[in-house]
Amino acid sequence: MALASTAVSAFEREHPEVAVLLRAALKQGEKVNLITTGWRSWFVDDIFLGGPTLLANRHLIVGTDERLLLIHMSRQGLKPEGYLHEVPRSSIMGSLMLPLLSIFTSGGTLRFLGVPFTGRRALEFEPDPDKTTSGQPRPLCPACFEPQLEGVAQCSRCETAFKTPLAAGVRSLLIPGWGDAWLDSRIVGAITLLFTMFLWLNVVAFLQAAAATGPGQADVVGKMVTGFLMATAAAHTLSGLVSAARARHGLRAKSGRLPATAPRSATEPPQG
Repeated sequence: MALASTAVSAFEREHPEVAVLLRAALKQGEKVNLITTGWRSWFVDDIFLGGPTLLANRHLIVGTDERLLLIHMSRQGLKPEGYLHEVPRSSIMGSLMLPLLSIFTSGGTLRFLGVPFTGRRALEFEPDPDKTTSGQPRPLCPACFEPQLEGVAQCSRCETAFKTPLAAGVRSLLIPGWGDAWLDSRIVGAITLLFTMFLWLNVVAFLQAAAATGPGQADVVGKMVTGFLMATAAAHTLSGLVSAARARHGLRAKSGRLPATAPRSATEPPQG
């Protein structure tokens, strides 16, 4: 990894685990000139007033002379988890600092919360209407760091298997929050599970009440049971849909944390 400043060198000494990952992911001769952190904001998380963003979407933003690398990190500390994205600098059309740090690219808008002031200034890109954009943000294999298509089930190069949106969605449809925990968002998964358990407890309580009440109250209790059953079914369905959507954020290896362990057939990380 070519270091462009003493600040980056200090970061490397303080966070050796991240430095190992960067050394493997960067191309030969690629120079790092920016390292900052932020919480990536996704629309599916904004539905819940940004809560899952702050619980699960912390990213390390690494700027080089060629691209931005977005690395999913642990909620506390800087432990690489989950997935990587690359954003070619040629695809960046501009940025806006308020209300969120928004980076406009030819493949969509990247939005971040909580980026330090120095990082926000470094990620300030002036819009250039005459610029011809090329490339677009794309996920990288967490084992060999080869760029991949969105939604693939395994790496086209090293055949590392990825966690799929369908598998995550089915898990959360059966047990709300299971898919989120499988995607390494354990706190989000636990909160979802507790909320659904609360709904199920109300269903059971009103069923017991229905058995103990007289004919005059049976209709009222029956409506309450029906209402909570519908809310519970909606919670299962919504949890499945949200988990499937969150699984599309990046390619997560079934082996777990970053850097993923590639199979024996994997080749060395790309160079140059």
